[in-house]
Amino acid sequence: MPRASYGDRHCISVICGDSTQATFDFTSRVVDFFIIFDKHDKSKPRCLAVLCEHEFVVIDLLKENGYPTFSSPYLSCLHSSPITCSQHVHNCPDDLWNLLKEAGKDQLGSSYPPEDWPITGGRSLLSRSNQHDILLTGHEDGSVRFWDVSSLDMSPLYTVQTSKFFSGDHEPPEQIDGEDEGWPHLRKVGLYDPFCDDQRLGVQKIYFDAAEKILVVGGHGGQVIVLDINNEEKNIEIQLIDINLVKEYEYFNWKGPGPLTPKTGAIKVSKGFKPSMIVQITPASCITAVALKTKWGLLAAGSTHGFFLLDYVQKVPITHRCTMSPDDMGSEGGTLVRRRTFKESLRRSFRRLRSGRRSGRRRHSSRSGKDGAQHSPTGEEAPVQRLIDESSKIGEGYQGLVRCLYMVDTFLKDGMHHGPSLWVGTNSGHIYPYTIELPPDGQRRSHSVQAYPKKPEIHLKHNAPVITMFVVDKDGNPVQEDLIESAQEKAADMSGNHSMIICSEEQFKVLSLPQLRVKHKEKLTAIDGSKVRKLGVISLRNPQGDSDETYYCLGCLNNQGDLNVFALPSLRQQLKVNCIKREDLLGIQSLLFTRLGQGFYLRSPSELQRFTLASSQELRPECVLNLPGMRGQDSEEEKDSSPDREERSADGEDNANIGGRNTRESNEDISETRQQTTVVQHDHSDGNVVQGEQVVKSARYTSTKSQKTTTTVVKTSQSSRVLTNGDHTEENRRGRSSSASSSDGEGTTFKAPGKSHKKEGHLGGEITAHY
Repeated sequence: MPRASYGDRHCISVICGDSTQATFDFTSRVVDFFIIFDKHDKSKPRCLAVLCEHEFVVIDLLKENGYPTFSSPYLSCLHSSPITCSQHVHNCPDDLWNLLKEAGKDQLGSSYPPEDWPITGGRSLLSRSNQHDILLTGHEDGSVRFWDVSSLDMSPLYTVQTSKFFSGDHEPPEQIDGEDEGWPHLRKVGLYDPFCDDQRLGVQKIYFDAAEKILVVGGHGGQVIVLDINNEEKNIEIQLIDINLVKEYEYFNWKGPGPLTPKTGAIKVSKGFKPSMIVQITPASCITAVALKTKWGLLAAGSTHGFFLLDYVQKVPITHRCTMSPDDMGSEGGTLVRRRTFKESLRRSFRRLRSGRRSGRRRHSSRSGKDGAQHSPTGEEAPVQRLIDESSKIGEGYQGLVRCLYMVDTFLKDGMHHGPSLWVGTNSGHIYPYTIELPPDGQRRSHSVQAYPKKPEIHLKHNAPVITMFVVDKDGNPVQEDLIESAQEKAADMSGNHSMIICSEEQFKVLSLPQLRVKHKEKLTAIDGSKVRKLGVISLRNPQGDSDETYYCLGCLNNQGDLNVFALPSLRQQLKVNCIKREDLLGIQSLLFTRLGQGFYLRSPSELQRFTLASSQELRPECVLNLPGMRGQDSEEEKDSSPDREERSADGEDNANIGGRNTRESNEDISETRQQTTVVQHDHSDGNVVQGEQVVKSARYTSTKSQKTTTTVVKTSQSSRVLTNGDHTEENRRGRSSSASSSDGEGTTFKAPGKSHKKEGHLGGEITAHY
């Protein structure tokens, strides 16, 4: 299209005779397109397949009224709007799963044609999983999308659009009857839409309780939306609750944008999730943390200015607190900035002088210690610790920014009685514990909930941001009440001796409860200079063992792209291996650990990469691809070993849709033709190449009757040894075939060389990544 008249347009026009039937407008550059003709009439076009820069679209040309697009069973547009946050739900309840699928079908309605996907190809050999896993993604346009990730493929289930609960410029303009749209009439096609009219709609935090079917969405404009399930279409009114976090600061001046305006009156909602209330904080800053405890009926959320605790049963706030420091107030332009007095400046100078002298003595003692270690019979050296200047962290973002919120039933008042509690961690290493008093069950709706701060408050000396917190019992089992209620985890020991594990960017600390005394700590930044970015508690089970025993560990990703696994509660390092390049900031910031040891991260804005830390959660892309027109030799061994292959060809399963998820076992379908191959895999931990020699069964089989060749990928076992790049080149000269699995990131096995990684009864120390 001419740029002078239409701007940056990417269009394809459908012309029949001398008239233009339609002009399709795409939001990304068109790479290629082709026509799919009818099977019976090759001169009759049926579909238009368009490959764009960011998505793949197939348009039905037989329906001139609208030219609908097909719903793709694969290659879904993951980044129709940029992804901002995510959450994984394991073993979704069946009733919720069915409701999400029905609501998703109702959302599509008649916008997609009822015909099957017109492109046929291979078929999947993966067995259907009995459990349903869901991945939730929050997006920049205010939407929350539910994805089916039970298998290797990723298909959309349902979408919640939170922008329709607010009024503003983001709403589509009303079409006026008789308005001339001009020529040609552009039809917007595809799902990719990277632009958002209002950044306040962006989803920053999500929390989904699958057991109680409650979804909490925290937005960029300070809005917290609580949604529950809706089984039918109806009209509702949204209740708005305002909470002012800086109410005690009379002259505080907020320079950012104002809050969004919720719609008033009754709004129509369809089957799926409906909003029960919207909490708007003042100032309207970004929501940085959310926590939900459905058993207690409590909701907590934090921002750059503070946090609040809300009773969403009675829909009344319980408490709130402003966590801003004087430095934060100064950056906001407030008038309550406290200046340092001469006495405070003098005291700080003497402290720096004394700390410099101590560091000099430590360096001298460390040198003498090293000299002694060289002459010692053991020759062991303690790890060198780096000196971290806490004053350099001042000014790195808001010090009062709330990084994590955690509600748990534990021993905070005394060692004999456990009860509800709230823990708040900030960007400057402050931790605020609160005890919560709930009324009896019969008086829950009539009596109010009380929250009291626990003294003393915790302040980490290194002032590092608090990433996460969780409580373990005396056996090291995390207290996970939500998973216990859904029968996914065994109950923790509530007899006493609980410990709080505080994870900051620089170190892990284990505190005894309720004394809050340090029992153990594991330093990270002081040892190798890395900083923690993502954490997750992982439960491992031995699939071959007879016992139901579960082992818990802590998965950690640092800013260098290294994956670390620590045992609980000892925090001993079990594994360290490189997973992501340190320059890949998007992948590091987007990584998500699942409960059973898998993980997801964005390899690019449009690609989601999947890996696993546990061998029991290993997934491989097993499929069969049919190639018509290929010739081969028919052997007697193939006829004897695969008697049911001709039956499958007669049933038409060879032309099944690869997106249909047909499940067949590969070992029974394929003849066994032995050949020697070499699979070359890259070891990202040290830049070497891992070579595994293996025998691949049934690489291919042929049939002279059907004139088709079928290739498949099967599981194989291999014995690996570390080679240098030169050895890898020499292997290629010997004429052995090399697999390209390492070049595209599929089936890559990472293993740190020269170390025996054993998890104290865990499933071994090998990390296998499959995407």
